[in-house]
Amino acid sequence: PIVTLSTSIRCSTGPYRCGDHSPMGRETLRQRERRAAHFRVRHEGLADRAPVDAATVQRCLRGLDKHNCNHFGVRACVRMELDGLHEPPSHAWCGGTRCLLPWPAVGKRTTFIAYAAWRRRDPAVKQLIVGGADPTVSEAAAEGCAPAGLRQALHSVAPRSAVYAVAQIVRLRSLANREAYFGHARPAACDACGARPGEDGGAAARCGPLLRCAPCGCVCCERCLWSTFCEPPQSQSEERGEVRCGACRASLHTPGGEEAEEGAALAGHCRACGQAGHWSRSCPHRASRASCAASAFKEEAEAAAEAADQEADQEGGGEEVGRGG
Repeated sequence: PIVTLSTSIRCSTGPYRCGDHSPMGRETLRQRERRAAHFRVRHEGLADRAPVDAATVQRCLRGLDKHNCNHFGVRACVRMELDGLHEPPSHAWCGGTRCLLPWPAVGKRTTFIAYAAWRRRDPAVKQLIVGGADPTVSEAAAEGCAPAGLRQALHSVAPRSAVYAVAQIVRLRSLANREAYFGHARPAACDACGARPGEDGGAAARCGPLLRCAPCGCVCCERCLWSTFCEPPQSQSEERGEVRCGACRASLHTPGGEEAEEGAALAGHCRACGQAGHWSRSCPHRASRASCAASAFKEEAEAAAEAADQEADQEGGGEEVGRGG
């Protein structure tokens, strides 16, 4: 007799459904919740988020200090308020129980995404963007100054491009906070839209703080910079998902980034925060292994050693030519 092997799958009464690739092919509860959270962020309102208590805020900020991003999963982000302004934590290495050292950079109050970008916690910034955090919320614009379509633009570009854009704006904002803290002269108006946040409180809430663009030197409000991120490229030299100067369309450099590292060292800038002439105890990066002063002294020593080697090579070459003659 001919024996036929049955390859049919029991769809209704069997243990597996049609389309299952393995005994564990069914979607788990966690996967369903993640998928629902992603859909909710992209397509539905997020007005019913619960406020975060002080203990949870400190736990999340301390987690960012310790490179722990587990507090900002997409399932947790859709349930808690991400755009609230909170006091930055004190740091044990500053000395004392209450340290105000972070304030010149991040402000007296900051958001989760701004603090994560300032601390260079890129995975946390990515998760907060996915969770629907507004990167435009700051002390100057407590309700945010996002242009139309910013959230869709952040979700439509590559995650690394979105994280890089948030880091650029937050670091430029930190330099503006430092200028205000140390009493430096601040620009009066935006070169792109003409807004005067310093004179008009409504303009400050609508446009955000004024930021100095590098390397062009123009002054733009934060809303104009985010508008360039949302706009499509206007020439072949521009790319989608870039933050550009709203006045001259120049591509911005990140303060302390690799592209400005050499020039910043020569001009006396902090490699970590980009602050000019900030090699002092008040620099928030002085506790790191590669501090501003150490980097500067090391570069000066290397430059002096290289110059001495070149002089020695030239003298040696002259002696050999004299002997040959």
